[in-house]
Amino acid sequence: MLKFAVHKLINEETRLGLLEVAKVADSHYHDVQDDDLGVKVRTINIKKNNLLLEKINQFVAKMDPDLYLGECFFNLYKEGSYIKGHMDGGQVRKTVVTVIHKSEDLKGGYALFLDRENECPYVLDVDIGESIVYDQTAYHALSYIYQGSRLALVCWYHRKSENKV
Repeated sequence: MLKFAVHKLINEETRLGLLEVAKVADSHYHDVQDDDLGVKVRTINIKKNNLLLEKINQFVAKMDPDLYLGECFFNLYKEGSYIKGHMDGGQVRKTVVTVIHKSEDLKGGYALFLDRENECPYVLDVDIGESIVYDQTAYHALSYIYQGSRLALVCWYHRKSENKV
């Protein structure tokens, strides 16, 4: 059973607004290296009350009103970046990853999902402005970036009833 779906949650104006937020914050990114996940990425948190996140939050609330935005950040994947297969852990119950920008010369950087029952991999070339939505049980990865870069907005949603918010 597929545990992910691709949706168009934001319009072009919102995407460009988020791209501008990412550019303004460029000097505040920090490099992350996690050998367990193979992550080599530049990341920066975004304020959870940013109005540009409203459409994504509304979509998730319609799916499950018990979810709230726990963490939100931009990940900038450049040449040599990738993420090993994993499932989101901790308090994360739903993840929304929105592709904000891809360089014209991007090679690699595909979203990968594995149906563990059938061992069938799914390779997604998500378009700019599209979002992948999945729950904490989806086994996923990001393929190696050979050239170019990819900017994604990652939103992790937690369950209110589990956290007494």
